[in-house]
Amino acid sequence: MILTVSIKKLTIKRTMKNKGIVYIIAILLAFVSFSCKTKVPGMVTKRISEKKLVAKLIQNSTIDYDFFYTKINVDFKDSKNSQSFKSSVKMRIDSAFSGTMSKGPIIVATYLINTDSINSTNKLAKCYFTENLSYISSLIGVELDYKEFQNLLIGKPLYVDEDIHYKQIKDKLKQYYILSSHKKRKFKQIDNETLNLDREKNNNIFIKYYFSPDSVDLVKMNIEIPGDTVSIDVNYEKTQLINNFVVPEFTTIKIVHPKDSIFLELDYSKVKINQPKTIKFSVPSTYVDCNK
Repeated sequence: MILTVSIKKLTIKRTMKNKGIVYIIAILLAFVSFSCKTKVPGMVTKRISEKKLVAKLIQNSTIDYDFFYTKINVDFKDSKNSQSFKSSVKMRIDSAFSGTMSKGPIIVATYLINTDSINSTNKLAKCYFTENLSYISSLIGVELDYKEFQNLLIGKPLYVDEDIHYKQIKDKLKQYYILSSHKKRKFKQIDNETLNLDREKNNNIFIKYYFSPDSVDLVKMNIEIPGDTVSIDVNYEKTQLINNFVVPEFTTIKIVHPKDSIFLELDYSKVKINQPKTIKFSVPSTYVDCNK
């Protein structure tokens, strides 16, 4: 499913029919993105209680606006492909988001993601693609519903559950405050492949949240899904303040699963908060199914 676009000759290879799908998957995996700080400039010099860290995590997970817009430069790499493209995002919180994907001046795909499905068009191959949202989860081995996709995109933490007893872990290097869904030794057992999942509560996902020692903002997150041998690392290299809301500016993501490793860089620009834009998606009558 490799799509090659020649800007000068405007030629399209026949084997590129499903390129729009590749772009859609790449941007969604990229959204496989939290509130954070530009970097971690200081060291942990004072104690913060576990209770306060949990309160900070819950606070970071709330969304106090209704509309979000941005443009993102995406660099996507896996073992077989390397893609760079631009995407626009128009979102109504807890409802849907849509936009376009471009290579240079050419719009190559459009998409719409709602609470249960993903829809896209490949402008060059003149075809469309429709799947249940769980399709993306099956590709990366991580259960991501619409809320998690949304939270990644706008810089919110994933899988926050107020019923979980989060535990504070000490950082030997004193670079971060760390809050974890499980005890530190459990992550060591995952690394050593000695963890007995049958004996663990909340054994589907193991998460560590890392907070800046200065602002106590979330700066990165590590997710382990030992049952599927999947690991996700998200680093919020840079953030920006828009209308008093902290939103992503530059984020890096690494996803490792048994079939491949995926690396993404997301460079946000032109972010707008609570400036409603029409969320729309249509398929021309002449387009055919990309999977046929």
